[in-house]
Amino acid sequence: MRKKTILPMLLTVAATIPAYAGDLPASAVPAPVREAFAATFPQATSLEWDWDEDDRAYEVDAREGKREIEAVYTEAGRLIRSKVDVDAAAIPEAIKSRALERHPGAEILGANKKTSERGVVWDVGLRVKGRYRNVDIPE
Repeated sequence: MRKKTILPMLLTVAATIPAYAGDLPASAVPAPVREAFAATFPQATSLEWDWDEDDRAYEVDAREGKREIEAVYTEAGRLIRSKVDVDAAAIPEAIKSRALERHPGAEILGANKKTSERGVVWDVGLRVKGRYRNVDIPE
């Protein structure tokens, strides 16, 4: 008898979980979110949308050529934060100089450009005397 009551209870609980938890089709993402992302990253492909219950926000993972992009938006389309891979050659010279001031002689390997409501921080990857380091450089 007990087995017969557990299954309906589990099915009832599963039915109450929001359908939007986890992976989402683009059609389930509000237009302001999709439009904000497309305006910032018009060449992005391979979009994977998710709903983050903790942040109560929409997340997107995408690619723009070889670059990986992660971004989080409010339902109204306001950017909360993003992280974009940047090749070493595309890092602004001012950021490279500041990274090398901290680690003279280092090789710059690349960076993540992290944007949030507090501003932009470059997470620069370095090779220093055979060791790998990351240094955060505010823009």
